Amino acid sequence: MDDSLSLASLIVAILVGIWSIVSFCILRHQRKQTEEREHMERAQEIDVYWAHDMLDRGTPYAFGLVISNRTRPAVKRLVVHAIAPDNEPRVEIETVPPGDWRLRHFPGEAKSHGTLSYAKPAEPGRWSLSDNRDFSVPEYEFVDVRGHRWRRGPEGLRRGTQ
Repeated sequence: MDDSLSLASLIVAILVGIWSIVSFCILRHQRKQTEEREHMERAQEIDVYWAHDMLDRGTPYAFGLVISNRTRPAVKRLVVHAIAPDNEPRVEIETVPPGDWRLRHFPGEAKSHGTLSYAKPAEPGRWSLSDNRDFSVPEYEFVDVRGHRWRRGPEGLRRGTQ
């Protein structure tokens, strides 16, 4: 009887150990999925779009890129590939703090100077999303606070390699 009790105790101990390992693996997998979802949600808080200046709609300078960073930390190494009627500016900004930032569009400037690297705070209520099809932002990429590179393009938002 002692042998069968010992064997039963051993089997129960083994099953409890297996259950503990399986539970740990399941919890670790769920935690990893939750972290991935949180990274994706945070990355979706970065947006770049053409906007028009509500106070200056009649000039070619009335358009600008607006960079919206609704995350708490700054993002790094933002690269925007934009399209405008007179050029295809490539915007590179090393750090984008939280908030809305604007880059005015000056015809021909990006073509002649290569890279724009400055931004000013966007005044609330002044800039409105442009519905002009001649201006678009087909893709942009940035690095988040954890060092993950993200790219938003025609296929949507994707995490890439550093």
